Amino acid sequence: MKKILSYLAIISISLSLVILFHSLFILNANVIKEIPIKLEISQVIGFEVNETALTFGKIPPGASSTKKVILTNNEERNVRVILKVDDTSSSIVKLTEDDLILKPQETKIVYAVATAPSIAKNKQYEGKIKIYVLNA
Repeated sequence: MKKILSYLAIISISLSLVILFHSLFILNANVIKEIPIKLEISQVIGFEVNETALTFGKIPPGASSTKKVILTNNEERNVRVILKVDDTSSSIVKLTEDDLILKPQETKIVYAVATAPSIAKNKQYEGKIKIYVLNA
């Protein structure tokens, strides 16, 4: 019984630390942009061009589509950029990088890859990527 209580205490403390870290991060970060995500799992392939959203078009089950996100630091100091895919889309959309440092006037490309599960049914997905900027 004491072992179970010890394990529960360790799990509780660990979860508390994770929640505290997450809260501190959100309080100290500025959301500078939210990028909408749109894709449709369909038996037909289709694409869409859009400069204000990550629109992956129509993806058949088991296939994937890649889009790029171009990040530029226009500040005169280093910045830390954190990208977070919302829970709605995180099982389908993955980023090649989600935490990076940009030097002044530096540009980096991060790729967003949407992969439709092989057993997926036809469905439309919408979500967003939040971009946070902090002092590096």
